[in-house]
Amino acid sequence: MFRRIFPCCQLLFHKSQLSAKTSDECNFILKCIKSNRFYNTLLTKHPSIQATTKSLLSPLELSETSLCSFPSNANQIYHSLCTKSGNTLQTKKSSFSHVNVSGKINMVDVGEKSVTHRIAKATGVIYIGERVFKLLQENELKKGSALIVADIAGIMAAKETSRFIPLCHSIPVVKAELTFQMNEAKYCVRVTSEVHTMAQTGVEMEALMAVSVSLLTIYDMCKAVNKNMVISDIKLLSKTGGKTDFNASYDEKENAI
Repeated sequence: MFRRIFPCCQLLFHKSQLSAKTSDECNFILKCIKSNRFYNTLLTKHPSIQATTKSLLSPLELSETSLCSFPSNANQIYHSLCTKSGNTLQTKKSSFSHVNVSGKINMVDVGEKSVTHRIAKATGVIYIGERVFKLLQENELKKGSALIVADIAGIMAAKETSRFIPLCHSIPVVKAELTFQMNEAKYCVRVTSEVHTMAQTGVEMEALMAVSVSLLTIYDMCKAVNKNMVISDIKLLSKTGGKTDFNASYDEKENAI
C-alpha cells in the first residue's frame, strides 16, 4: 500500500496546486497512512466516512483519478478526524508544549509571560549500604566529605540546567538549597532541593537537576567502597508561582523518603 500511495506526495504538496492549510491536512493523512493506523482510526472511530475513505485510499482503487481528487477530499477527512469530538488538530496534538502542530520540536516562547517569584522542590534517594553509611556518618571516606561536595555540586547543577536539558530556558537562579537526611534503618540518604527564580517560566528542572547531580556526586564519592549503590525515586515535590501550582500528595512524599 505504501508504494502505491507514496507517488501522490509530489502531487499533494505541489505548491502551485495546494494552499498551506490543505498541505497540512494532506500531510496529516499521509502520516496516518504511513504509520498503518489510518484504516483502524477511520473504521473504528469514524464510521461516518468509511465509504469515502475506502473509495479514496483503498490500495486496489488508487487510480490516477482518485489520487488527483485526494487534495479536494483531504479537508473532509482531516476535519472529521480532528473535530469529531470537538477538538482541533492543534488541541489534539499539543499535549506536549515542546512539540508544535506539525510535530517539530521547538523551544516554548515565554516572552509574553509575567516575571514572577517561582519556587520548586524536588527529592531523591540513594541507597548506599551499611559499610558506606557508617563511613559517611564518621566522615572517613578517602575522597573527603561526600555530603559537602554533593551540596556544592547540586547548587552548581541548578545554575547550569539549561546547558544540559536542550529545550530548557536559561533563567536566573536566585536561591538553591539542598538538605540531606540520612536514614540508618534503610542505609540511604535522601536529598531534597529547593530552588527559587524570578523569571517567566518555572524552575522545576533546576530543582530536579540539583537533586540528580547531588545524588550522582554521592555515588562518585563512595563508589570505591560500594558500586552496588542505587539511586532511586527522583521526583518533583512542589512548584509555585506559575500559572498552575503543584503539590505531591502526602503518600507520594512518603514514598520518596
